[in-house]
Amino acid sequence: EGMAKIEKDRKEKEKHENEEKERHQLAKVKAEEEARREAAEKNERQRLAKEEADRKERQRLAKEEADRKERQRLVKEEAGRKERQCLAKEEQERIAKAEQEKAEALAKKEKERLRTVRELQEKEAEAMQ
Repeated sequence: EGMAKIEKDRKEKEKHENEEKERHQLAKVKAEEEARREAAEKNERQRLAKEEADRKERQRLAKEEADRKERQRLVKEEAGRKERQCLAKEEQERIAKAEQEKAEALAKKEKERLRTVRELQEKEAEAMQ
């Protein structure tokens, strides 16, 4: 009977040890799974953060490009405006010169007409004398 008791106690002790080992192994597996899950979550957060940073960088670059194109357009527009101003000024100068020449030609014709009238009047006056 004493041997049976010792054997029973040994088996009971072995059973408890095995259960403890099993609990320990289960806890270890759970801890490993939790660590893998946390690592996967961390990797996912990092991936999302990188995607967001990349998106913001693309957005910044697109805005820079749009700003550059707008500045280019404004410079081109200003150059066109200056060119049109210059052409308009040249046209005004050409018109003013043509008007000046026309006025001078008219004045010359009027002066010639007056000289002719005066000469005719002088000839008439001489003829009357």
